[in-house]
Amino acid sequence: MNDIIRNPKTVKDLALEIIKVCDGYWSKQMDESEAKEFINYWSTNAAIRLFKGKEINPGIIRYIGKRRTEQVENWLL
Repeated sequence: MNDIIRNPKTVKDLALEIIKVCDGYWSKQMDESEAKEFINYWSTNAAIRLFKGKEINPGIIRYIGKRRTEQVENWLL
């Protein structure tokens, strides 16, 4: 999946990229290690947008939904 942006500019852009990663994983276009790599990259390089305190940013949760949020939390463990 070459259309995923590694350095999104805004919280909304990051949320849209997370949606692409989760949907790509669920549709088997991306394997789990590649999906985890994106999430872990964003957790270190875009942490200011991904997190609010120690929790996932509520704006991200609102955009991506409950199931994707649970998947992202699992990948971050």
